[in-house]
Amino acid sequence: MGEPQESADAVPGPGGRGVYLLGSCGDTQLAAVEESGEVVAFPVFATEQATAVNSTLAALVECAWRWHWLLPLLADEQERAGVAEIAAWKDGRLREGFPEPYGVYQDLCAGVLGRFREIDPTLSDDSNFWVDVIVDVW
Repeated sequence: MGEPQESADAVPGPGGRGVYLLGSCGDTQLAAVEESGEVVAFPVFATEQATAVNSTLAALVECAWRWHWLLPLLADEQERAGVAEIAAWKDGRLREGFPEPYGVYQDLCAGVLGRFREIDPTLSDDSNFWVDVIVDVW
């Protein structure tokens, strides 16, 4: 996570709204919107479009804390599923009637997203920051 801004003044953000920069994750900047407190994400080098992350900073902290501890579990399960898929393909078991190699991983992701939606009911079912982060562990 990159460094938060040092100034107490809001800076121009997506759509010209004032934001407080919270830090960065890879090439994505996280910021709290000045008026609403909503947390948004946008590319570090472009501030035209923002993606909703959480409705409040408190919800971001709760989800991010959980994500920090869940990431190794999800990554291990995703790797296990990949190995199982390759083995099933080699053995000719990738056909109807056999369990989906990524089934457990998908169930874990759905459980995490469900819990995050309990923490922040404003999270949408399809397109939001957490869906992208959780489903695409790597």
